[in-house]
Amino acid sequence: MMIEPFGTFAPDEKVKRLIARVRNIPLHWTGKRTAFFLRRRGMNQLTAPVDTVVIGLKLRLYPFDNLCEKRVLFTPDLFDKQEREFLAKEARAAKDGYNFVDIGANVGLYSLWVASQSAKAKALAFEPQQAVYDRLVDNITLNGFEDRVKPLKMAVSNKKGTLELAIDGKNKGASGKSANQVAVEKVPMRTLLSVLESEGWDRVDALKIDIEGAEDIALAPFFETAPEHLLPKHIIMEWAPWRWETDLTPLMKKAGYTVKIDTRMNKIYERG
Repeated sequence: MMIEPFGTFAPDEKVKRLIARVRNIPLHWTGKRTAFFLRRRGMNQLTAPVDTVVIGLKLRLYPFDNLCEKRVLFTPDLFDKQEREFLAKEARAAKDGYNFVDIGANVGLYSLWVASQSAKAKALAFEPQQAVYDRLVDNITLNGFEDRVKPLKMAVSNKKGTLELAIDGKNKGASGKSANQVAVEKVPMRTLLSVLESEGWDRVDALKIDIEGAEDIALAPFFETAPEHLLPKHIIMEWAPWRWETDLTPLMKKAGYTVKIDTRMNKIYERG
């Protein structure tokens, strides 16, 4: 389906200057306070999506109802910079391609970032929520990455079936098991192993997962059943074990994973 050309939703000059100013503020404690104040001012002046080039990508962002889109529009250095730098280094160094799995892809920031780092990189981007999936597809198209990033409108879970997804009205990226629920959306779900096998993947170089506390439901059966060659070399995971029903720590330890980097929000695991 055709989408409006990039630049259709360019911000006016006043907002454009404000966005540039916020992006250039040093993000120490005082700088963050200033950036957040100016970000609120900028949000009050926006009435439509924003087409912008940020972190080297052409993005059409809807910052009104999705925190990650607001964050990357105004303060991209606060969007998982350490994780992105790690993936960039790995993707660039890969000699025979780089296979990336993005579970909870949102609007595609991780998947598009990896694809932009190497012409040989490819990604499977799982995003079950219809409105967010549509944004993901648009961003893939705007960057010309249709042959590198494959969007999959489904949730990753412990079985095949249908999942009732609680839609968060304030922050679509927080939709999941618990949210500021404004609606329920029925979405398809499959196991990660079944998708990797059906896609014909023979290895996973890195996997990122952020699905609002359901990481254990998606990964526990995978660790228990996946063949050795499909276990990712690296896993980037939002660390929230208090939200899990199954502790992934012993399963990951058994599979050979140790923590390589511990960021504020995520842990980056490496399989030894």
